[in-house]
Amino acid sequence: MKIETKVIIYDDGEYSHTFPSGQGSSLIGWLNRKVNTIPEEYRDSADILFYSVGSNDDHWLHILITYTRLETDEEEKERLSHINKAQQKELSERALLDKLKAKYE
Repeated sequence: MKIETKVIIYDDGEYSHTFPSGQGSSLIGWLNRKVNTIPEEYRDSADILFYSVGSNDDHWLHILITYTRLETDEEEKERLSHINKAQQKELSERALLDKLKAKYE
């Protein structure tokens, strides 16, 4: 069963070379270009988060742009593979634990 996944379009702060320069309409144009990279069928799920990063008197702006979509077949296969590997590892560890308990109890 496919699950929703969050795709990051942009995640950076104002001191990065990828951060938009200028103000007003240039920032709006930059945001529109970023949102337009999202496939049209997922644009309604876009989130744009502006937040402050830093401490004391040193703060800077950070922008996070994401959207949500169902995982692809390949992503689902990879996720299920990781789950299966984790389950197999847990079974092996439990078997080893049982073996050690029997030996030392």
